[in-house]
Amino acid sequence: MKEVGINKKEGINHVASSSIRNVILIQIDMKSTRQLLSLKKRQGDHGG
Repeated sequence: MKEVGINKKEGINHVASSSIRNVILIQIDMKSTRQLLSLKKRQGDHGG
């Protein structure tokens, strides 16, 4: 019974860490896309 409890805790920690990683990756993607959009806007302003 004790071992099962330990495994459950480890599983929860693993899921939490993976979800946090996903959130961080999503935030990084959002920042990169925003930077690309801002760069495109700048290029468009210069061109037009």
